[in-house]
Amino acid sequence: MSIPLSQLMQIDDPDVGPLRGAYTICLAPKLSVELEAATARYTESEAALKVAREDAESDRERPGRQRRVGQKSTLKELEEKADRDAAEADEIRERMLARSIELQLVVDEDRWAEFTREHPARDEDDDPTGARRDRFYGIGLCNVDELLKIIDHFITRYGDERPADGSWAFVKANSAPGERDGLAAKIVRMHTAGVDLGKSRTALRNSQRLATDSE
Repeated sequence: MSIPLSQLMQIDDPDVGPLRGAYTICLAPKLSVELEAATARYTESEAALKVAREDAESDRERPGRQRRVGQKSTLKELEEKADRDAAEADEIRERMLARSIELQLVVDEDRWAEFTREHPARDEDDDPTGARRDRFYGIGLCNVDELLKIIDHFITRYGDERPADGSWAFVKANSAPGERDGLAAKIVRMHTAGVDLGKSRTALRNSQRLATDSE
């Protein structure tokens, strides 16, 4: 049963309020090169290990075929190398995670409406590259490059900290362009999203049980 609007207006309900969101951005993108290389080494190690295991299994399944010399030690070495490569990739990933910030975002419909009026999506004939970016990140509603210039307006917290002078400038200077584009896309989605409560999951489960019982 719905709570009356008059009651919602009079109580301090933490569940009531505009849509909010979060976006995690890494401030150590230069480590992504190291992570990519380490991940490639790990992938190669796993591939070599898979081939070695398949060869060992094939030898076991063929009666009379002798196990290849050093096969057991080779498998162990490959497993140890895969473990080392996985640990190396994870260590770099943990360093990147430790230098990532969760941005807390909020919807501001008035500012959004004003912004989209002032900075509509770019025209394909005038700026084909910009128009493609606006379609991809801004679903054709706005100029995403202009949005990125005021993106800090929609950020209420940087991790556990309130915005301070230079907060966004530091994030911008130390993050990858693609991640900032993703942040812009997140802001666009937040301002265009609706709310679909869907069906009661309990009722859905009950209907599934009834259907199963009737079979």
